[in-house]
Amino acid sequence: MRKSVAFLMQGDALALQGHALTLYQDALALQGHALTLYRDALALQRDALTLYWDALALQRDALTLYWDALALQRDALALQGIAKFNSLQINEMLYLGCCFNLSIRICTTKIQESK
Repeated sequence: MRKSVAFLMQGDALALQGHALTLYQDALALQGHALTLYRDALALQRDALTLYWDALALQRDALTLYWDALALQRDALALQGIAKFNSLQINEMLYLGCCFNLSIRICTTKIQESK
């Protein structure tokens, strides 16, 4: 009977060893899944950082375009001022030309009247 109890205990020990081996294999599989999830999380983090850097680059480009627009607006205002100044000069020249023509007509009329 002792042999049969020892044989049963040996069978139970082998069964427990088999269960332990199964648990160990499951633990290794779970560790593999955890490593896969960790690698995927790192890839997502890398993608998020890439998107962040892209957003910063777009923001920099937007600021550059804004500064360019301000420079163009400044140039347009300067050109508008130059055009206004030129318009005033042209008006002054036209006025002086009209006065000159008028004074010539007056002089020629006076000369003709005096003849």
